[in-house]
Amino acid sequence: ILREQNLDADRFGRCAENVFRDCRFFSGSFTRNDDDLSQWRNYGDEGRGVILSFKASAFNEPKKHIDKYILGDPTAFVFPISYSSGDLRRIISGIIGKLDGRNVGELCDPIFMISSMFKHDCWKSECEYRYLVHGSRPSILRSDCYSTRERNGEIVSYLDIPLQNWGSAEEFPIYRIRLGPAAPRGLDAQLADLLFSKGIAIDKGIAIDIVRSNLPYRSVRAI
Repeated sequence: ILREQNLDADRFGRCAENVFRDCRFFSGSFTRNDDDLSQWRNYGDEGRGVILSFKASAFNEPKKHIDKYILGDPTAFVFPISYSSGDLRRIISGIIGKLDGRNVGELCDPIFMISSMFKHDCWKSECEYRYLVHGSRPSILRSDCYSTRERNGEIVSYLDIPLQNWGSAEEFPIYRIRLGPAAPRGLDAQLADLLFSKGIAIDKGIAIDIVRSNLPYRSVRAI
């Protein structure tokens, strides 16, 4: 039995390598908590950054939206992250339990997709939602939205896809910009000028609130 399990593990490993060779996965992370101290520290430049709040309509029918930019029937959906490791083990065990032993490769897609929906419960305070796009390598690479950039000496690939409803005054996707607790004075005016320079005229029907974090600012001092 152990030998068969090792063979299955080897076959699953090879199938996984083929999946990552033939497909490309992209995800964007969002939070329902727009004023969380740990996230300001981890993602908001130690509280000097800003948070953009999006309307739910910006994520409606993600598959229909992504199909406009990527051919080949890509997968696209939005989902809340689960922080229950017990639920993840039960779901994966249920999938493995239905395996007939003839095609280990059929495990790859469901396990990869389901695993992307879970995180360790130490991240529970982030209240994360994830936007996942998955497509064949040729379809992704041929898309005009596929691009790369350099980060810390590595080449990072990403999809430069416009937000839904960007040109709509009624359903403009951003409804609030929250300044971090350590954001400099005058940043709100600078942001309003930036929006105007990009053709986003707040005084022409697009309502965007620019507010500051409710968290008190405390400078970080070296000990």
